[in-house]
Amino acid sequence: MTNGVEFLSRSLLDPGDNTPLYVQLQKRIRELIVTGVVSEGTRLPSTRKLATDLSLSRTTVLGAYDALRAEGLIVQRPGAGTIVAAHTSTGTTRKKHSKKEPAAVRLSNRGNFAVESPGPATNRSAPFQLGVPSLGEVPLKIWHSLVTRLSKEVTSRDLDHGDPLGYRPLRESIAQHLATNRAVYCTADTVVVFPGTMYVVDMAARLLADEGDGVLFEDPGYTRARRVLQAAGLRTQPVPVDEQGMQVTRRDRSKPPARLAYVTPSRQFPLGVTMPVARRKALLDWSVETDGWIVEDDYDNEFYTSSHETPSIQGLAPDSRVVYAGTFSQSLFPSLRVSYAVVPKGLVSAFSEMRTLLDGHSNTFNQMVLSAFIDEGHYGAHVRKMRQRYGERREELISLVNEKAGEFLDVQRGNGGMHVVVHLRKGISAEEVAREGSTLGLVLPQLARYYQTETAANGLLLGFASASSYELRKATDKLVSVLKRCSRS
Repeated sequence: MTNGVEFLSRSLLDPGDNTPLYVQLQKRIRELIVTGVVSEGTRLPSTRKLATDLSLSRTTVLGAYDALRAEGLIVQRPGAGTIVAAHTSTGTTRKKHSKKEPAAVRLSNRGNFAVESPGPATNRSAPFQLGVPSLGEVPLKIWHSLVTRLSKEVTSRDLDHGDPLGYRPLRESIAQHLATNRAVYCTADTVVVFPGTMYVVDMAARLLADEGDGVLFEDPGYTRARRVLQAAGLRTQPVPVDEQGMQVTRRDRSKPPARLAYVTPSRQFPLGVTMPVARRKALLDWSVETDGWIVEDDYDNEFYTSSHETPSIQGLAPDSRVVYAGTFSQSLFPSLRVSYAVVPKGLVSAFSEMRTLLDGHSNTFNQMVLSAFIDEGHYGAHVRKMRQRYGERREELISLVNEKAGEFLDVQRGNGGMHVVVHLRKGISAEEVAREGSTLGLVLPQLARYYQTETAANGLLLGFASASSYELRKATDKLVSVLKRCSRS
């Protein structure tokens, strides 16, 4: 092989790149060596010659050679000059300038499961998108002032590893908030802070169930939680949901019993129904009889609008086998990445040790700001404002659907939240509507996608929290045009 560095040219180095030229040169030569274009034993040009050929300073070339020598890719031999070290290439036979597709990566069974089917379509700017709060109404001026103030109060101690359970003042703030607003019985000692609710679900699966164990799961239910549990090696056992949520029956007490039950009782996802106290108590009885655990996901508890508030499952039996999960992603903003779990005292140590093993702790400064935001009353004021705002938008969307699309759709009212479910009349396919709607920029999740079993459900989920009145009206007009087109096909 001739001198492989002949393939280098000054044009391959980008003066506009902030990366120093010697680093760019080092990377280019490294690529030639490790891909086998320049074989081991090849003599490289002298620093003076290469500098001349590439119109670079000799200092730049010396820097690149020194870095390559430190990596063990080249060596200096008396009388032989600079040569490529032995055993540095990948061993792959390649022709000059040839491009070869990389070999397929072999994933584990768990990895294959996690990536085998894509998640739901997302378009964060789409007015019907699910799970997106009204970010334009977050009180950023207050948040900015807290960030500025607290950044001046940060000490060197705050820069160290945080408590795996979370920043204690925030855990105290969360405990007080839950006791006042959700009838959850807890103290700061039983609150654990996480960067997302699915971390809570995954950790409960890791700590409380073994591979192959069963999980009672709502049908329909939250697809992401189901996949997290399945990726942990558990079997999700679908339990039908009716107008009162999931109902545990004798069949669900069969041998071997499920180890976990995942539920969204306050506002069932996706149907929006509320589980009555009798069924909550029945689920608690199931956990005692089967030695099972309940993961209670109270994902949007702040926007539950029923006039008869039902206590949390955890609040019905504070010392029970319940892991209660909540999040600030929907009540504030998703990039905050703060969720939490309330766990029984006997599980606190296990959660702490597992958290230490995995990622140690959550971002301390974000927790400091959020704690102050709650304690100074800003969080409560924001939630009250947004509860009213979402209620108004929900009623506006229902009115628009009834007015403009009543001949095609039936609205299921539910209890508050950030989306409504609509059922299509006979002769119109939700799958076709979703597909056609995507061509107009609409994201229309199909209700059937949330079922684990075969279903005749023919509906759509319409998010409204992030949309203005104008956007809701325009989106509804687009939806009507799609419905008319699909009804004629």
